[in-house]
Amino acid sequence: MRPTTKRAACGFTLAEVLIAMALLAMVMVAAALAIQAAQVSHAYNAEKNELIARTRGVLDRIVRDIHRATSFQVIDAQTLAVTLNDGSIHTYYWNGSHRGNLTYTETPLGGVESPPAVMTGFIDAFSVAEDGVACRVQITVAGNVATCQNSVTATPGKIIY
Repeated sequence: MRPTTKRAACGFTLAEVLIAMALLAMVMVAAALAIQAAQVSHAYNAEKNELIARTRGVLDRIVRDIHRATSFQVIDAQTLAVTLNDGSIHTYYWNGSHRGNLTYTETPLGGVESPPAVMTGFIDAFSVAEDGVACRVQITVAGNVATCQNSVTATPGKIIY
């Protein structure tokens, strides 16, 4: 058996403690960076999913109206008027401002137009085009860290199952 020396009984040296602390600090910094990256990714994905749901909801509503329509009219690149079978007119309008609102109004046959209702905000782009038969609608919604762009083409009178 080896005799115990005074150095072996004292514990760690200052250099060993400093090295261990430096290694621990590097591990802690790496862990903090990984947690921060995960939080940023989670925030982006959560907002992206919310924006996708918002654009799909708006486009589904417009498509449903176009499918039930007898006709539609693209008033300008940012305004769509859809005339339904019952003679009522649903109008979708974007004011063209950055992060603006897409509004919706309903005018019954021979009635008074409803007050505009905001379908969604944070619109960066809303465009409507027609080719004589179908209507193409494109929407871009922006959040704080994510954006979503979606488009759809619909034809009046198409049966939905």
